Amino acid sequence: MKHRMKFTLIYGMAGAGMLFTACVTATGPLNKPGRISDAPEKYMRMINPEILTAEKLSYYQNQFLTKCARCHGEKGDGVGQDSGLMGVPMPNFSDPEFMKQIMDGEIYYQIENGGEDKSAMPAFGLDSAQGWSEEKIWNMVAYVRSLAASP
Repeated sequence: MKHRMKFTLIYGMAGAGMLFTACVTATGPLNKPGRISDAPEKYMRMINPEILTAEKLSYYQNQFLTKCARCHGEKGDGVGQDSGLMGVPMPNFSDPEFMKQIMDGEIYYQIENGGEDKSAMPAFGLDSAQGWSEEKIWNMVAYVRSLAASP
């Protein structure tokens, strides 16, 4: 039986910095691919192994603002200045209800592979011009998740 994973962002203090981590529990059938990507099932089963610390948060916020915000909006709300040029509606990463429906691996797949033939989003994976490692992509997945938890 396939299960969907529920993602809960947990805040805590670690030394001098804020610590973000995830609590993952099975909650029902897996989402079908296609919410934000056509991720293969193997991606839909992936769970983010990275923890977004305060030090990482600042770096990935800057990465998001410089590489993603033009389309996805500074707050991840899908209302960036170029959002209308993508050919598809932008997802609202700041909406907690929407983000509960999206799997970690689905976000990973979209960042790694880009929009392919569906939108103008560039790929960021290791074989792309961006050349992001798996670790860097997972940290960006954690940052994207944090957008739904922001006030």
